[in-house]
Amino acid sequence: MIDAPFATQALNCRFDKGHLEPQVQQALFRADELIATTRRLGYSGGSVVSMTDNDCVIMPKDGAYDDQRIYYLAAGRPFMCEAKEMEQTPISSVYGLGIALGVPIPQGTVEGVQDGAIWTPGPTEGVVDGEWEVPEDEEEADKYDDETRYYCCTFVNEFGQESAPTLPGGRIEMTNAEATCKVSIDPAIFDYASSNEGIRNRISAIRVYRLSTSAESAEYMLCKELGKPFDISHPDLNVMIWPDGSCPADWSASWFFNDDKLAGELGPPLTSLDHDPPPQTDVAGLFETSYGVMLAWDDDGRVYPSETFLPYAYPANYQFSVDGHIRGMAEISSGVIVLTSKRPYIITGQSPSTFSLIEIDASYACWGERNESHVRHIVDMGETVVYASKQGLVALSSSGAQVISKSLFTQEQFAAYLNDDFHAVRFQDKYLAFYKLATGEEGSFVFDPAAQDVVFSDYDASASLFYVKDNLVIYVDRDTNKLMAIPADKLLEPGDWDTDISQHTKEYVWHSKRFVGPETSFSAMRIEGYGFPANPVTVTYITDGQEFTHVVRTDGHENFRLPPWRGRDISVRVQGRGIVERISIAGSMGEL
Repeated sequence: MIDAPFATQALNCRFDKGHLEPQVQQALFRADELIATTRRLGYSGGSVVSMTDNDCVIMPKDGAYDDQRIYYLAAGRPFMCEAKEMEQTPISSVYGLGIALGVPIPQGTVEGVQDGAIWTPGPTEGVVDGEWEVPEDEEEADKYDDETRYYCCTFVNEFGQESAPTLPGGRIEMTNAEATCKVSIDPAIFDYASSNEGIRNRISAIRVYRLSTSAESAEYMLCKELGKPFDISHPDLNVMIWPDGSCPADWSASWFFNDDKLAGELGPPLTSLDHDPPPQTDVAGLFETSYGVMLAWDDDGRVYPSETFLPYAYPANYQFSVDGHIRGMAEISSGVIVLTSKRPYIITGQSPSTFSLIEIDASYACWGERNESHVRHIVDMGETVVYASKQGLVALSSSGAQVISKSLFTQEQFAAYLNDDFHAVRFQDKYLAFYKLATGEEGSFVFDPAAQDVVFSDYDASASLFYVKDNLVIYVDRDTNKLMAIPADKLLEPGDWDTDISQHTKEYVWHSKRFVGPETSFSAMRIEGYGFPANPVTVTYITDGQEFTHVVRTDGHENFRLPPWRGRDISVRVQGRGIVERISIAGSMGEL
């Protein structure tokens, strides 16, 4: 009889152990005071990170990327930082402690130069009237094989992440493969690397690559890596001048290094050819998959997948679009669910090069304010995703979608919860939602999709819920600016029910369904449970509007008589903190 499906009211009740007991009180998890404007917080595996005015935060996950890195959005721009840099530190600006996600592409040209003294052809005996003359000797002739070269460069940050390259510079024909070529680098590339923006993005090296058409494979190969300092004081750089000390008009502002490497002496190939950064403005959301792909999206429904386990590289040929404004994403075993303002989609495939976008045949649009992304009511429930729509709570899987709350909420009733304060998490495999109604009433409810029942609680919706780990819900209580937690396991479970547990638990109210039948009279009731001496329970017997109240203080079981009322409409209400295992009513004490 004592369970959520048998109740018309179940406030602050727990039934997961097969009996009625109180929910654990909100308890102090850490005494740090946090600023009242905190909107998002994260859990880095050992400590809590406070982040201010950020639209999205992705915390480290076991086995995905570097478990010390945090990814977040600020003012529509994606960032990355190390968790150790952000512990207990609010981000107070757009840049904060992080670096822009994605390595910027150098803006400028890199090319070989051969005009006049700028080009060093090698042995002078091979030149006749300014033209190369190929010797008849085959071994000597190999030195003078024509070679066409192109150069480009990339940025590398201190995390080892490499950008896409610049466009290739001008072509240079090397008649002597053993000749030294001067490689000119646009100073604008060095200017950016040493600028405030370059410092924020932690540019640590410039890599110059060379394409040689005489090589066995036409690939860009590493020719030179230039580290700091990014100025003319670099030991490998020189200002380009003519032998007479004058500067050529076209190269007066260029720096160069000498490339004297043969094709076989070049380094590894360029692997970041399509490592474009994500959009640096108007990014609406980020989502991390379990198989190492980061998904970014904008306000127009454009999705930008990253390379697998390279959350800074977003090839342009991976991009695709959905219809509607993207509200958020969640992952199930068959793919990533994309919820929009119009209809849901699923992205299938384990690699961005094999992604397929499938429209799910369901008309349940994800609810959100206009152009709102990362709504806080989307909950991954394992093989299904539960979210709020105007029709009610929707459970969506690869097989379709259905409204799962229609037996408990009418469409009009559920609409009262839909505002910016509505947010939810997965809690003990149930949907835990916090709300604040237009009337000012605040609270929460736990919806069990399997049992199709709901239990309400008075946990304050103004508490900014932000993370669930091991069934521990962590949030900020804005009344006290304290970091708080609601434990679901035995972390703060009252261990001794013979003592007063009012400091650890919330008083529950459980009201049974109404039992309507032929007019009858019950004269006895039995309450079974424990913890009653220290935590008495008030039991109210209601028949046809008449109420009889009794306080139970005896452990094990307590029998008591009911007034001799006859009635057709009977219910029972229980209030307190003691553990109630069974409630029985009968026509006589002997029957109990």
